[in-house]
Amino acid sequence: MSENPQSTHPDGTPTRLGRYRLVRPISTGGMARVFEGRRESLAGVAPRVAVKVILPTYAGEGRFRDLFINEARIGSMLQHQNLVQIQDFDCEQGVYYLVMEYVEGLTVRRCMSLSRRNERSIPHQVVAELG
Repeated sequence: MSENPQSTHPDGTPTRLGRYRLVRPISTGGMARVFEGRRESLAGVAPRVAVKVILPTYAGEGRFRDLFINEARIGSMLQHQNLVQIQDFDCEQGVYYLVMEYVEGLTVRRCMSLSRRNERSIPHQVVAELG
């Protein structure tokens, strides 16, 4: 059964932006929230993606929109094995969103937190791979 195209997450973010279905929130930062998403296609293939959306509080402010657009523009020019790749950027229903590859696993912040809590250092080989 297909979901209502007008349905939203509790924060007011639409559950669908373009061809992307926003499955669940992953993280929230100072001006944006990142969702696990699925890119849907006619072939039925729905690869996982990360979809970053400006928080509704800031969505109407041109300054934050411009910062977000610059992030997308600059980020799309960067290519490195340790950076997630930007796949798409668009605006739907007045909501700007940035689509990136989805990377499974712990964040660097979470790894550092676990390291401190367990009083264990992160091996230097792992740190060196971060670049």
